[in-house]
Amino acid sequence: MNEKQIKFVRAALLLAIALLSQQLRFILPLPKILDTLVIGTLVNATLVLTAHYTDLFLAAITTIALPIVAFLQGHLPIPMLIPVVFFGNFIFVIMCYFIRNKSIILIGPLLKTFTIYGGALWVLNILKLPQEKISALVLTLSWPQIVTGILGIILAGTIENRLENK
Repeated sequence: MNEKQIKFVRAALLLAIALLSQQLRFILPLPKILDTLVIGTLVNATLVLTAHYTDLFLAAITTIALPIVAFLQGHLPIPMLIPVVFFGNFIFVIMCYFIRNKSIILIGPLLKTFTIYGGALWVLNILKLPQEKISALVLTLSWPQIVTGILGIILAGTIENRLENK
């Protein structure tokens, strides 16, 4: 296999892992915030690995597929949030792709969170939905994104270290 094919296979496998991780919410009966932390960490780890082991085009495909599936699962109740989550995830991937030092542990998750949270507030404000219907959604798109981003980077780093030591 050539390098392009190897990257494609890696991207496909990492996308499958991320999509399976999103499916955990149907299997594990966890409280919403714990569900967000566990699944978000796994998904962010796959995004980091995708950034490190594929290319930006394949990573972009992954970052658009994840919110589409989350919408189809009912986790993102509003289709206008798909591009918001896509842009947040893609910014995270871009940061992980270009920054490979310790500063990424804060820069990537912070930029992702500001993008997703700010974009979600903007979309929800335009739609003028009742606050009680969106409060749980806004919560999952706020500070947990920072936490899951940091934990995802740490988990991906642990996986990469294990792969390099084999």
